[in-house]
Amino acid sequence: MLWQNELSTTLSSMNLIQVPEEPCLFRMQDASRMTFVFFYVDDIVILANKKEDINGIKKRLMDKYEMRDLGELNWFLNIHISRDRSQRKPWLSQETHIEKIVKTYNLEHATKANTPLSVQRRDIFKYEEIATAQDTHA
Repeated sequence: MLWQNELSTTLSSMNLIQVPEEPCLFRMQDASRMTFVFFYVDDIVILANKKEDINGIKKRLMDKYEMRDLGELNWFLNIHISRDRSQRKPWLSQETHIEKIVKTYNLEHATKANTPLSVQRRDIFKYEEIATAQDTHA
């Protein structure tokens, strides 16, 4: 809790605003810049649409604290993160974590369950309308 308070104070002093619903998530005040900083214990992730924002935040944090830059984000909390830069899409996968659970509980040869929806279905289409309040509670 002390570290969370310390880092939160530092991030606030850098003109980052704490997201009220998530105390470990901060965002840039400037609406024209998409910059987010989130942390879990001593792991800090900086996301921004401008490289100079990432570098500026990183420099200020490294000037104040003893830290290492681990480079581009590939893993965070057992989640594998990859990106398709050409399409500007991120991909998150917990496959390694799931495989570890399967191995831990000796489920390698267990009967596999079907997915809830067959990938062979061709009658699925995008719903273009707006759901009513009644639709969302059905």
